[in-house]
Parts: sequence; C-alpha cells; structure tokens
Amino acid sequence: MPSSILYVFISSLASSSPILEINPLLRNFQPIIQPILKQLNPNSSISYLYEDSYIFHFHNDANYTFLCITDSLFSKGAALGFLYDLEERFFKWINDKEFESRKSHFEEIIRAQMEYFSITPDKISVLKDKIEKAKEIMSDNIEKVIEKGEKIEILVKKTENICTDAVSLSNKTIKMRRALYWQNFKIIIQIIICVILFMGFPVLLASRGLSFSIFN
Repeated sequence: MPSSILYVFISSLASSSPILEINPLLRNFQPIIQPILKQLNPNSSISYLYEDSYIFHFHNDANYTFLCITDSLFSKGAALGFLYDLEERFFKWINDKEFESRKSHFEEIIRAQMEYFSITPDKISVLKDKIEKAKEIMSDNIEKVIEKGEKIEILVKKTENICTDAVSLSNKTIKMRRALYWQNFKIIIQIIICVILFMGFPVLLASRGLSFSIFN
C-alpha cells in the first residue's frame, strides 16, 4: 500500500474543537490528539510515531494548530510541506467574509492536496526523470537553433561578400568600358584627322601652286 496522508485536523488554541477535520479512515483519533495539543509549544512543529504505524505531524502557528496523520513510511519533509500549504490556504479561506458558506469547497481543495502530496517517491522520481529529459531536449533544441543561427549568419556574410564583389566587379567593368570607349573615340578622331590631312594636303598644295602661276 503506498504511503499517504490519512487524516487532517485544524483547531485554534482557544478551543480544542476542530475547525476542520477530514477523516477518510473514519477512525477516532481525538483521544490521541487532545493530550498532545495541550503539550504543544507555540510556533513549533513536531512529529510523533504512534503504534509503529502512524505518524502525527503537528504545526503550531499564529494561534492555530495544523495536524496531518500519515503512515510510518511517509516522508516527514512531505508532511511538513503539506502542513505549510494547508496553513497558507487556511488563512486565505478564514479571511474570506463568506468562509463559512465556502467550507465544503475548502474541504474539497484540501482533499485534493492530500492526494497531491501523497505521490509516492517512485512517482516523484519518474516525474523528475521526465523533467530532466525535457530539459535535455530543450537544451539540444536551443543548441541546434544557435548552431543554425551561426550557419545562417555565416551564409549571410558570404552572400554580402559576394554581392559586394559583384558590385565592385560591375563598377570596374563600367569604368573599363568607358575607358575603352574614350580610347576608341580618340583613335577614330585621330584617324579622321589623318584622313583629312592626307586628302587635304594635295589640294592645299595644288591651290597654292595655281595661285602662284596666276600671280606670275
């Protein structure tokens, strides 16, 4: 049988009557509880083993006593954790103006918490393993994303370099074309001038010789 929380009890220091009692076993624990309540020190926590089968866990704070009974195999730390949770939920409930009308709802919540804190160590270990595996998977995914991000960054840089080289090559090509154009233009002008000179020189000589014969 798995270890679990078997009984819950809340009372005030002003009265030993329970404000809340949850007793799934339907066993009368009051003859055992009442003598212990009288001996409790204010603002203290203590546990008692009873008949080698049950442990009575008491938590006394702010003029209220919180008790849970567990089997002897139940973790003391888990029992105290339950009592601290019980205390916090109790003060939220007791400070509600309509706390009396909501008592049944409060009891349902505490029953659910009894089951929650009664998870066996084996189940807790399984949950821890699942959490650790989930962490490992998340860590691997994050590393893969970072790795992909680095590869993408490298690819972007390479692409930028290629684009820069392409622009530079394009500019050089344009400049070269312009230089070749002006060089060809100069050669053509020079050829035209040479042709003009070559064709015009005999005409110039002839015209001068003609003018000399007329003058004579």
